[in-house]
Amino acid sequence: MHYFVVTDNKSFENQTFEISDEIYGKLDGCKKILLKVLKAEEIYDQIVESYWDYKSKLNYWNMRSISGRNLDYSLNHEIRSSLNRLAFNVLNLGKLYLDLHYYEEKKNFFAYDITKDDGAKLAVTEHRKKIFSENIHYRIGCKLRSYSQHSSLPVNNFTTGIRNVENTTFASFKIIYEYKDLIGAKVPKGILNTEDKFDLTEILDGYVFAIAQMHALNRNLISKATDQAKTTIRTISNSYYDKSSFSECSGRIHPENGDAYYADLEWFSVVDYLHKKHMFTINYSEISFDKQSSNVV
Repeated sequence: MHYFVVTDNKSFENQTFEISDEIYGKLDGCKKILLKVLKAEEIYDQIVESYWDYKSKLNYWNMRSISGRNLDYSLNHEIRSSLNRLAFNVLNLGKLYLDLHYYEEKKNFFAYDITKDDGAKLAVTEHRKKIFSENIHYRIGCKLRSYSQHSSLPVNNFTTGIRNVENTTFASFKIIYEYKDLIGAKVPKGILNTEDKFDLTEILDGYVFAIAQMHALNRNLISKATDQAKTTIRTISNSYYDKSSFSECSGRIHPENGDAYYADLEWFSVVDYLHKKHMFTINYSEISFDKQSSNVV
């Protein structure tokens, strides 16, 4: 049998109630839904953090490149090594999310797994097609991820430069993929021109933005199912709290076969935090940082 154990938070006295298979099935099913939601949010957070790390390190090398013209083979290696680790993380963490989001061969379909709604399948597949047709940097990023995993690291060469325009100094740090490089990475010829050149940072910008758009859609599609799962767990838990003689209490669920776990949803507050942390879908390629003062809202 399954049991719900209510504990008095003051005396730590326990009262135990038997749970039917039907009620336990609801609790277990709702917990699995919320765990899947947490997993998706954690993966997305890792992608964005890795992307921020890459951009920060890129800016570091950009600034360092203008402090002295002392690049040599050893420093060249350190630059490529640090950026390779970070770019590789972004690409592969992105693949982890993409496989969770939609992977037909493995029958992974995040929004449908949560909602069991065929409409979610349609929305995701149509949205995916739209991104695939409109975001060339995302398409290149997907191919580059596979190429860098099996054939070559993403950063092999880079260029630095300085130019002065009207008493303002501009520093550049570029990791360029030319047409032949892109063909070597199995990027389809049909989406390229022979004169095309793409900077790795622009590729990662588009790659991460595409994943951000997918994640925003997933959040929207699963919101009702997520709220319902939380409500179900709280309603069932409160029913056992009401049956007890305790005024301030907490609960644990003891499955027939398995480890006991707490009935409260404090652990799910991490999802609320990550929603606030990554509140907006941002295309960072369109963001520039202005020195002018502005009001903080």
